[in-house]
Amino acid sequence: MPIAAGFSQWLGFAEETTWGTPVSATDWHRIVSIDWANRGTQTVGNRGLGRLFRSKIRNRLKRASGSFALDLQYEGAERLFKHFFGGYSFATSTHTFTPSTTRQTGLTLEVNYSPVHKMTFAGAKLNSCAFAITNDVLGVTFSGTSEMGATSAAGSLPTFTAGNSPDICGLEESPGSLAVTMSGGAKDVTGIDIQMSLPHTEDREALGNDEMLEPVISDIMSVSGTVTRELEDTDFTSDFIADASNPMVITYTSATSGYSLVLTLADLIFGEVNQPIDGAGPVTESIPFVARGDGSGNFLTLALENTRATVA
Repeated sequence: MPIAAGFSQWLGFAEETTWGTPVSATDWHRIVSIDWANRGTQTVGNRGLGRLFRSKIRNRLKRASGSFALDLQYEGAERLFKHFFGGYSFATSTHTFTPSTTRQTGLTLEVNYSPVHKMTFAGAKLNSCAFAITNDVLGVTFSGTSEMGATSAAGSLPTFTAGNSPDICGLEESPGSLAVTMSGGAKDVTGIDIQMSLPHTEDREALGNDEMLEPVISDIMSVSGTVTRELEDTDFTSDFIADASNPMVITYTSATSGYSLVLTLADLIFGEVNQPIDGAGPVTESIPFVARGDGSGNFLTLALENTRATVA
């Protein structure tokens, strides 16, 4: 029997109409890594004296949780963002995602280990989303929880059409563009990390039920991150001292397809301005920030422009 190999893995997903009822994958995205594992809580077992070992131990509160990372394509991950953010709208060719108390029903994740087998995880809820920009490429990591996975025979490799495998943001043979605007103007930065957290419970249970209940939001959303750049002006220092409103706009534009991605954080507050000098070379500053809600209550807006129809 052939062993599973990473080069043959891919991630499929679909929206459920009833939480926890699996549906066949409708969307596919190539992944960098995935670690989504079945878990359980063991019962104490028989505690009666007169024996050396406990017996009748079993697993309950069965569930799955983990994370997966991908280099974001301009098209193909719309349903993932829809389920994390909650708010979604579509106009002409632009998908817009905003934080919302309106939550989606659930996702079915399909993790393929072809040619060996695949695992299907129903009832997935995403509780964090992290962006990392290094070497121009936009990496995204999602984490969450779901019902325990079910195994089945491997599926065939999905067909990645032109619409489902466009250029990766920041990774194209014909260079596209990446622009970062902060403190009122364009900035040359060397790295950006953004972490968005929307905690969900994964240990809701009912006596006599071996599987977890539907995860629900357990805390408010938080957005934080770090921007790194070579020190060339005092803009960030001035903003920190003045506690100034400081929006950030990150714009990717594909050179070949014309697709675009715009990530807007409406209002940042810097936590500190660190400008260490540790050698004769350029001085860098690494600045942690927290996003504050704007007047509409949104932490941020993500807009994807492509040729895909609405995923409402």
